[in-house]
Amino acid sequence: MLEAFIFASLFPITYHIILVLIRRSIKQNTELISITQLDKDLWKIFSKYIRSKDRDWKNEVACFTCDRRDDWRAYDAGHYIPKATSGSFLKFYEKNVNPQCLNCNRLKGGNYPEYKKRLIIKYGTSIINELNSLRQSPPLTILDYQKKIAYYSNLLKKSV
Repeated sequence: MLEAFIFASLFPITYHIILVLIRRSIKQNTELISITQLDKDLWKIFSKYIRSKDRDWKNEVACFTCDRRDDWRAYDAGHYIPKATSGSFLKFYEKNVNPQCLNCNRLKGGNYPEYKKRLIIKYGTSIINELNSLRQSPPLTILDYQKKIAYYSNLLKKSV
């Protein structure tokens, strides 16, 4: 890219052509699927699935950490290992994510001690080591995101 600008400064007519080519390149790149957008799209679908999969006939679910019941749409999809420190693999790993009321997830910071206790009850003592070892998992690829979006979209369609 730098060489192009040096060349263009020596030949002014070429400078215009190079600018046109660079603008076209930028425009084409913005049309490509971005990991950021795929992450947002998957989170929307995955979160909806996690919060709604165990709903009852009144569309209510229990908070994973305090058992408070409410409409699944009023809940968060809360993580044992937080999204900020877990990487994309654990962010979308079902064993790491459960429905949580806003009080537990946001005000109590995930209600971590209770979350850990209930994970062990649900999956056994090995779950904590499993989740911690998965922190080292490589990030999801574009293909991984696309597969997961298709998978969870299909699960949501079946549950409606």
